Amino acid sequence: MASSKKVIALIQGANRGIGFEFCKHIAAKHPGAMIIATCRNPENADKLKELKNMQEDPNRYFSQLYRFLL
Repeated sequence: MASSKKVIALIQGANRGIGFEFCKHIAAKHPGAMIIATCRNPENADKLKELKNMQEDPNRYFSQLYRFLL
């Protein structure tokens, strides 16, 4: 019987560097995965917005990460 596990990825710093590359990797290797891509300044995340717009799956989305000091 095939596994029906859903892949969910929360990626911090997703607008550049390793975080952005990890978003691309997850999107390519796991179609249908829910990718929660976060960054401090979404208005500066042009490459990430382009990646999001290239996806057909509506479960992929982009949100902002807020830092809380404890």
